[in-house]
Amino acid sequence: SKVYDCDFECYWKHDDITNLKWILTRSLISTLNTESDGDHTTGSRFGYYMYIEITSSAKFNNTARLISPHLIATIE
Repeated sequence: SKVYDCDFECYWKHDDITNLKWILTRSLISTLNTESDGDHTTGSRFGYYMYIEITSSAKFNNTARLISPHLIATIE
């Protein structure tokens, strides 16, 4: 098995078969009032965050999903 040394910004990808799309952006980039106060992981205003842009065509039970590689839990 592979060991990952990464935070939320690595290896995650959008699931293309879902209705809605996750968008990765930086804290300092503001689009449609999505600006975050900062990155929770790094404590910096220069980190990334994810959001879902909802459009008028979105339905009540639409799905947005992120996919990660297979991760194995370890205790250190």
